[in-house]
Amino acid sequence: TRMGLSLMTYGKAKSCYMKTCECPHVLACDDDQFQHFYYQTLFSTSVDFDDEKSKASQIKYDFEFSGRELVNKYEKYHACNCHKPFLAITDYDMGADDISGVATAKNLREKGFQGPIILRTAEKIEEVAKAHPEIHSYLESGVITHFLNKSEISKGKNLIKSYLSFIRNSIRPKESVRMTL
Repeated sequence: TRMGLSLMTYGKAKSCYMKTCECPHVLACDDDQFQHFYYQTLFSTSVDFDDEKSKASQIKYDFEFSGRELVNKYEKYHACNCHKPFLAITDYDMGADDISGVATAKNLREKGFQGPIILRTAEKIEEVAKAHPEIHSYLESGVITHFLNKSEISKGKNLIKSYLSFIRNSIRPKESVRMTL
């Protein structure tokens, strides 16, 4: 599957990504404050508080309100050379003054991001394709790993939680991490 391939490919990253640093494991951007709350809730409920490894290997997140902010933050984190973040999630439409989620994904790839990129939107793919005909080729080539409609709540939760599980299992238990808001 596409997710399995992207996890296997990304899982081959150099082992130095394990070093302790301040970089987040997940970058997410959306201009809607409620979506930030959605991610915070989803991420925090994916922790098994009875599992010692889960407690010791919490995932760090960074939430931005625009695609430009997300790309700028990624450049900063990429300079750390820790090989994090693992996952990027971007909204499609972040207002007229910002770049689209499609452009955000393209910019992240151009800057060297190798992890999965999830494009979440309220729009249907046909609507996105009218403004961005390249969306289909981006999905086929892996520039964008997944296209999720925000109405597909269960599918989205399951997909994101599976990536969080992969990330959590990739973190050493002694790594000290915290949530970045």
